[in-house]
Amino acid sequence: MLPGESPFLGLRVAVKSENKFWAVLLLSSAAFIIVLSYSLMRIVYPLHVEQMKLRARETVNHMQFVLPHLSPSLQQQYLEKIYKSSDDVSYLLLMDIHGNAVAHSNRQRIGMNFNEPGFRRCISEGVKVEQVYIRDAANPSSVYYGEMIYDILDPYYLSDGTIAGAVNVGVSLAAIEKARTTYIIISSIGAFLWILFISGFALTHARTMTLKKKADAALNESERKYRFLVENQNDIVYSIDVQGRITFMGTQIEKYGFDPLTMIGHPIDEYIHPQDRERVNVHISNSIRTGKTSDITFRLVDTSRHETWFETQGSIIRDDRGMLAGLSGILRDITDRKKLEEQLYQSQKMDVVGQLAGGIAHDFNNMLSGIIGSAEMLSFKIAEDSPLRTYVSMILKGAERAAALTKNLLAYSRKGKLISTVINIHEPINDAIGLLERSIDKRIAIRTEFHADDSTVTGDPALLQNAFLNLGLNARDAMPEGGVLTYTTRNVTVDESSQLMREMGRYVEIEVSDTGKGMTPDLMGRIFEPFFTTKEFGKGTGLGLAAVYGTVKDHRGDINVYSEPGIGSIFKIRIPVENKIAGSASAANEEIIKGTGCILIIDDEAIIRNIAYAQLVHLGYEVLLAEDGEAGIEIFTKEKSRISLAIIDLVMPKISGQETLRRILEIEPAAKVIFSSGFNYYEKSNKLIELGAAAFIQKPFQLSKLSRLVFDVIHSSDRSS
Repeated sequence: MLPGESPFLGLRVAVKSENKFWAVLLLSSAAFIIVLSYSLMRIVYPLHVEQMKLRARETVNHMQFVLPHLSPSLQQQYLEKIYKSSDDVSYLLLMDIHGNAVAHSNRQRIGMNFNEPGFRRCISEGVKVEQVYIRDAANPSSVYYGEMIYDILDPYYLSDGTIAGAVNVGVSLAAIEKARTTYIIISSIGAFLWILFISGFALTHARTMTLKKKADAALNESERKYRFLVENQNDIVYSIDVQGRITFMGTQIEKYGFDPLTMIGHPIDEYIHPQDRERVNVHISNSIRTGKTSDITFRLVDTSRHETWFETQGSIIRDDRGMLAGLSGILRDITDRKKLEEQLYQSQKMDVVGQLAGGIAHDFNNMLSGIIGSAEMLSFKIAEDSPLRTYVSMILKGAERAAALTKNLLAYSRKGKLISTVINIHEPINDAIGLLERSIDKRIAIRTEFHADDSTVTGDPALLQNAFLNLGLNARDAMPEGGVLTYTTRNVTVDESSQLMREMGRYVEIEVSDTGKGMTPDLMGRIFEPFFTTKEFGKGTGLGLAAVYGTVKDHRGDINVYSEPGIGSIFKIRIPVENKIAGSASAANEEIIKGTGCILIIDDEAIIRNIAYAQLVHLGYEVLLAEDGEAGIEIFTKEKSRISLAIIDLVMPKISGQETLRRILEIEPAAKVIFSSGFNYYEKSNKLIELGAAAFIQKPFQLSKLSRLVFDVIHSSDRSS
């Protein structure tokens, strides 16, 4: 045996040879049976059938030229003679132009329906007709009832060239089926005989091989165990001496970029990450000194500077004299686990940030409600030509911009179902660009090319804005030295030829392109996987593009990416066009509607209560104020007969807004209530309605919106409408 040659090589060759023998035997047997069956059923049998049809056609031709020249008695004798000498023909007829049998081979066979289209065509057009039809279909008492016939009709002519009638030959399909059955039987017998022969040969060969297999059984078992231990072991076996030098390293280390042979004799800390080296050396020293081992995790760094996390717990090695000789154990790859732990940490951190953003936005919205309300009330007190109106307008615009920022914070922190509303797709794109312009490197130019005429879609504005924002941030990371980020829209029509979209129809295509580093095909295949990221630990969770993918799918759309390294990337999103008019603020919506009635305001923020009081009094309403739910319930109990509507803050101390509503409805089931909050409760609006609320209004709100909502709720006959 040559050095390095496996002791099981001969056994493997023998097994391969034996398997090849049986494979060839089985394949040749299957091939013979297939060829035999195919030849009989697809070649010989069709030829046999065609021969039957050919003989029938020759009989027709012969009858066509002979029968018209014979006397009626000879015609009858002639047909009977031909019929007796033929095994294929079921009947022979000579018919006049009206379908009457002039001569026939068998009277019982006469029963054809001469109104049948084949006969009429033969007589009227003077052509030969070959057809399959059912004999005596209208005569169940006939012995030939339901018989399938292959029928040939051919006209014969008088001396003046006119059609005198038709000759008719019928071949029973039962004869053809009988021939088919015969060939099937022959094919089956041939296959059975071949299988019998091959089985005998195989049995002889199997008996011959039995002794050899018994002799090889022990060797096979040894090889199986060897393969299991050597090839199916994912962990890496290692050992080191008391000086920390490697004395053995399993071959599985090769897939991590190391050569196990060259590692032997080298200190193990040569391959350990510098940040982990001291900790590992201390661990080894303590284990050798105390004779006790414990788990430790560290990183190995290959020649390409690629890091891999491993976990190990060694055991003490002692020599024949019982002296400590070193440590041994297994290295287990925990890189994926480390990544998941880090991503989980990042995800939890983002959840905390989201909750913090929501809380800040809520408090900020409460303050903005006071600012916007106060500015609006101030505008009513200042003359139209006063120069002070300019400052009031600036306060309102600034507050509205701040409200838009808090809306983005709430959209970021919201966790709820999809909000379906008809919008212009350019609005969330512009909103995302507005955020990007204030946050990304000024060396990155943002361009827009809006070519879509049909830009109305049904979707969630906040989720779409977040998706376009994530794509912009992804492009920013791909252009660390600056570049161009372009948002393009166009309309496309998807028809049956497209295999990419789930539905045919009109789509708006949003293209987000950059001039960044680009991606390789392998990277493009994984960018939408959750938790997949090419960023360093702590700089990304890998959820951004996964969220974009989920948002697009939730909007019945599709997303594709095209990229080349060094050129840039293009993300193409297609969302179905909605054939409705997108909602927009109109002059009618800004109209302030006044009314009458008594309104109870329950809110723990004094600034909200005060400004709401001023606004509603300005609208013509009588207003009662309560600083919390308990005070509000007490006031409602006393004044329920004159209270037309209650506006309740959802988030309050002592008792919540929902509990306040429940207790008010216990007092007066027909009470009308509007919920208000600085949080985004769009996704919970249906649940709030189910609790008994008539509507929900989010802070901050303008006086026009408040006036319209209050008027509608007070004058509605159904509290839940």
